[in-house]
Amino acid sequence: MVHYVEYARVDSEWELWHARMSHLNKDALAKTQRDTTGMPTLKHKSMALCGGCMKAKQTVAHFPSQSMSKTTKMLQLVHMEVMGPMKTKSKGGARYVLTFVDDYSTYVMAYFIAKKSEVPVKFKTFMNWYESQWGERIKCLRSDNGTEFVKKVMDMFCTSNGIFHQKTVPYSPQQNDVAERMNRTTMEKARSMLYYKGISTMWWAEAVSTSVYLINRSTTSTHSSMTPYELAVKDKPRLDHLRVFGSVGYFHVDKAKRTKLELMSFKCMFLGYIENSKGYRVYDLESNKVKVTRSIKLDEREVDGIYDSSPTESTTAIHSTEDVDEVVQLEQEQQPAADEPMGSVEEDHVEDTEMPEAEQDDSTGHELATYRRTPGAAFSDNIVFHPEPERVRRAREPVVVL
Repeated sequence: MVHYVEYARVDSEWELWHARMSHLNKDALAKTQRDTTGMPTLKHKSMALCGGCMKAKQTVAHFPSQSMSKTTKMLQLVHMEVMGPMKTKSKGGARYVLTFVDDYSTYVMAYFIAKKSEVPVKFKTFMNWYESQWGERIKCLRSDNGTEFVKKVMDMFCTSNGIFHQKTVPYSPQQNDVAERMNRTTMEKARSMLYYKGISTMWWAEAVSTSVYLINRSTTSTHSSMTPYELAVKDKPRLDHLRVFGSVGYFHVDKAKRTKLELMSFKCMFLGYIENSKGYRVYDLESNKVKVTRSIKLDEREVDGIYDSSPTESTTAIHSTEDVDEVVQLEQEQQPAADEPMGSVEEDHVEDTEMPEAEQDDSTGHELATYRRTPGAAFSDNIVFHPEPERVRRAREPVVVL
């Protein structure tokens, strides 16, 4: 089936980097350009309203202005919060997002979990990894008063490790405002990226992972001249590898895995980054698999994409390297943190994981977003996409729906 559609194109470098940086506002984008490397000099000019920002942020009320951090070192105070349950399960079966925010640097880490009972295990994983990487010990853990944090196993673990567990008063989430604000920012960015490209909300975990990756590399109001990444890693982040989330393009197949007459590339959708490596996460639209690759060509400037990202069968996460002849399927039990460094991995051997299927849960949960696309509208026979004002309209061309 072939549909003829019209769609908008991004005509400004500023708008392109606005989308690449998970829809960062103009002031923060200008600061980030000064405090990082790899970004071109951008001249901001009036632009049409960003559809992704309007759909994701317009009706959200602002939180009170943030107070300055009083901590002086990493891990002196860590804020912990659980978001969820989401009505839509992630591709790995997750329903919740567990976030940790370092109070000093505002560096954020995210873990995707299927059940709240996984929180103590994930906290132990977080503590062991980041205490080792940053050379500091967690002094205080601040969380809400939810049932997952008052269990005996959590209190016993904090006590045995010399960590003061500070709980908020019930029904007073503002006492943990740092974590609440970070969750709001993370989800706003995730929604903006999903709606901007018009892709399915089943990819919410990938969008959250990407927003966390970009938040750590963006200048914040807490430290006006340094990014959270620089405060934590002691090095300026490079941004020249960034791409627009949800962009459709092609990834290159290494010659070791194809014959001379086979295709050299396959159509894919960009899903994010791999921490501490040069790999990109992509969704292979032809094989219905999530892969990691280094060589991709993307059409980043298309707005409100028309491509169907809904798989016809369960998605498998694999990794693709240049030195292995066959596709390797991973079956690890748990998905790592969205922004967790992967240690010293070689450039061509980037690990990728798939989360296990979660237990069935009939709870109502929370909506991922208030905006809903009309079911099936993206592929209606009579649908026409209109470009936004002051955008360049490209000639009509056939698009084959896979």
